[in-house]
Amino acid sequence: IAQDGSRKVRVVVGELRSSPTGELRLVELEQTLADGRKRVRSTRPMAEKMIGNEGPRTALNRGLFEELGLTTSDFSLSTPEPLTSTTSRLSSSYPGMLSYYERFIFQVITSALPQEDFTITEPDGIRSATWGWRKMASPE
Repeated sequence: IAQDGSRKVRVVVGELRSSPTGELRLVELEQTLADGRKRVRSTRPMAEKMIGNEGPRTALNRGLFEELGLTTSDFSLSTPEPLTSTTSRLSSSYPGMLSYYERFIFQVITSALPQEDFTITEPDGIRSATWGWRKMASPE
């Protein structure tokens, strides 16, 4: 949290496709929280908050492993550097707090994931996420 009371968040986003020309993107369909509540997320690509001074590529590798079980040999990047975007909005996690988001967006190609909807339990063994390949109108 910055001195002015705002929140600054750096996020790496992995937009996954099964081929460079594929129309389908992998999205998180639903998240099951530790207390059993479910959150529907139907258009959210893989996203991971960056930790400390972590670089975008390191955060991407960590996120792909933690969220989807992928190692660096399971995917390739279709662009050498991420696209970047910045936005600001009121935080849903901290109601009333203005948050600034810096996003680093990578285009990721993998054939190492199931083609049908699948669920992965996070490393903590408590939370899980259901993923699926969907045709999206435009990239996030």
